Amino acid sequence: MVKHKQTEQGYTLLEMLLALCILSVFLLQTIHLMHPPSMERFRFFHTYLFTQAKALYQGESTDLSSYGIHFSKRGNVNMPRTISFPSGKAWMIGLGTGRLYEKE
Repeated sequence: MVKHKQTEQGYTLLEMLLALCILSVFLLQTIHLMHPPSMERFRFFHTYLFTQAKALYQGESTDLSSYGIHFSKRGNVNMPRTISFPSGKAWMIGLGTGRLYEKE
């Protein structure tokens, strides 16, 4: 009878599958805890730019009434301000040109 030498060269398939299952459970739990980014900031940005472009194109003063922003017929803003969002980020609106600056 021939005896086989048992060598430790790696893990068995069953051990690898068990490790992958445990890892996937941990990863799924961490992904579940993450919140999707707030789209309100991006909606404001696009609405702001659209309203500013509309004022420039039509040559009339326009309001972005939900945020209290007034654009002149040249697209300039009458008052600088900072619009904050629940995510902790904010947009700063410069006086005159109405350029937006992202603030963290």
